[in-house]
Amino acid sequence: MAYELPNPLGSKSAGGTFAGYRVDRQGNAVNLTPVDEALNFQQMRGRRTPVDPSYMVGRNNPVYPGVSVFTTMDIGTDTYLALVQQERPSGDTVLKLVSGYMTEMHMQNPLAAVKEELSEEILPWAPDGKVIRIAIGDEITGEPFAGKIQSHGYILQAIQTPVYMPEGLLSPVTVEGNALENNPQIFFWLPENNAQLVYAYHFDGNALRDMGVSLHHSEDRFNPITKMLDAVPHPYGIYLAGLDNNKLTSEIYTMQEGKLVGISHDEFLLSEAFAPIENGFVDRRSIPLQEYRKMHNRWI
Repeated sequence: MAYELPNPLGSKSAGGTFAGYRVDRQGNAVNLTPVDEALNFQQMRGRRTPVDPSYMVGRNNPVYPGVSVFTTMDIGTDTYLALVQQERPSGDTVLKLVSGYMTEMHMQNPLAAVKEELSEEILPWAPDGKVIRIAIGDEITGEPFAGKIQSHGYILQAIQTPVYMPEGLLSPVTVEGNALENNPQIFFWLPENNAQLVYAYHFDGNALRDMGVSLHHSEDRFNPITKMLDAVPHPYGIYLAGLDNNKLTSEIYTMQEGKLVGISHDEFLLSEAFAPIENGFVDRRSIPLQEYRKMHNRWI
């Protein structure tokens, strides 16, 4: 790597308010209505504790939403799912989707949170040290860290697709009766009292390969000294998991200077998004990759 990634890439306020939402469900249709007072981040995290399905649905018990993005990419004739690594407070390290918390401000338009997560977490870095930005439709998702890194002239176009979504998700989803842009689906994560809105986008990665791009990742970490969120870079931190007949394989790569480099993954854990979804509910925190691969009909 001829350039050095700034560390941190940038910093932002750890502020913002969060609200809990009542869940009403009719068949597979879900409506979310705010029922909780505005909370700061620490208060919201304190309320994300294990619950059972009867707590979540049809009662005024607050559930706390987030967003996840199934991000796939064609390289050559193959298709890959982009994952990032996360160390959890339990001590486990999982491969997870691009995802994030949902502030109260974003709940009327969760797509804004999706754009923010894509622009900050997936960093296609060209050989000249400039980052390639991502666009959904005619709009760039964002240009974070512009004070430390320059934007490349090439734009990576995201195409919305439902192809690589896990089965068991619920839809349609509304907030206070209003439809959401790009029609996300949803699942409920019982160990975290979480309602996760799920989107899916696809990229053509062949241009990135041909340009000699490296796929880096950044994650937010709370800085106890500054009380800010620092964007910490992870060189080659996007993991590309192979797909075969729309199922994950055991082949996982990083992209380094346009080349796919295989990595060892005997003990990899996948996040809750890959665990079985039963009637819209997930009751596990993770699932081993090898266990996942033994499951049938996991992907639509």
